[in-house]
Amino acid sequence: MYDSYEFSGHYVVVLAEIEKIAKIIALCFQGCDFYVKKGINLQNNPRHKDKDSSDMFDVLFEDDLPQQSSGSLDCGVFMVMYAECLSYGHEVIPTEFDPN
Repeated sequence: MYDSYEFSGHYVVVLAEIEKIAKIIALCFQGCDFYVKKGINLQNNPRHKDKDSSDMFDVLFEDDLPQQSSGSLDCGVFMVMYAECLSYGHEVIPTEFDPN
């Protein structure tokens, strides 16, 4: 996960919310038979066989990514640049990034 606004205490709050979303996504995938339609057998899949059905995704924070300054409202720019780099297979932008 990319959090463009890290500060003391923020990580715990963000992680708690993202873990809730990850559980909802896992339940939605099951509800629409995503795994069945993709031919994924969760009981035999080494990555998923020991996990609870609502705990299918690992939430990871990436370090050394660009951070917006305190009080900045540029989080959308940071998020879009990060998503663009990932989707085109580019290296992630350096930690020093000027959204202007």
